[in-house]
Amino acid sequence: MPYVYLDQNVLSDMRERVLSESANEDLRALKTLCTLKDVEVLYTATHLREIRQIPHEKFRLEHLRLLNGLGAAYLTPVTNMLVRNHPKTVWDGFIENESQNYAAGIDSVMETQDLINRKLCGLPVDQTFDDLNSRLRASLRSILEDSLAQIEIVSTTELDKVQIESVKIQISDQLSNLENLPRFDIPNDQELGPRPFRQLEKLKEIEKSPAAHVIGLIEELFRESNPDFHWSNHIDDTPENKIAVC
Repeated sequence: MPYVYLDQNVLSDMRERVLSESANEDLRALKTLCTLKDVEVLYTATHLREIRQIPHEKFRLEHLRLLNGLGAAYLTPVTNMLVRNHPKTVWDGFIENESQNYAAGIDSVMETQDLINRKLCGLPVDQTFDDLNSRLRASLRSILEDSLAQIEIVSTTELDKVQIESVKIQISDQLSNLENLPRFDIPNDQELGPRPFRQLEKLKEIEKSPAAHVIGLIEELFRESNPDFHWSNHIDDTPENKIAVC
């Protein structure tokens, strides 16, 4: 069965209310195609995070109803399993997991890492690298201290206590080593990101190409400019990462 991955803004425009207002017949035809029995639409945690940013509950529910109407399957992070439960059930589990991650400090680490990546790419980020370094250490310290506190209250057998003492020592060592975590030694006024790449004459030529050819031409230019770069050296070979690369 062929799988279809649609960006969140495309799915958003597929909502019946929005389609009726836009009268976009091409998009309606795509929506009809996606409801065929031999096609399966996939959505990921990225979609759910974008839906979570919608301030009004009724509009969030519109997106979940759309996913249900398309018969969409959820591609789980890490395990890459397809879950075909009702999107509202998947959504409820996602929100609960996000709440737990927030309480444990995991969200803060992920958000800080995302800000660092955005800043390295030259995107506008208000915080300096020093600010982000400090925030990352504070978040990691919060996670480790919370883990240590949880271990302290666990009731165990004598055998388990030996194992837990070993884990406690490891966590304590990690806490001690936090200050030795490598910092981004990059001046805050240094220009970063894709701007030099966008100034390449070949890229300017690509901008004049038919839309259907653009992605392939950019990939070819990237390989020419970075012959020693291989995605497999930097990201795991998972469906979600392949979508992100695309």
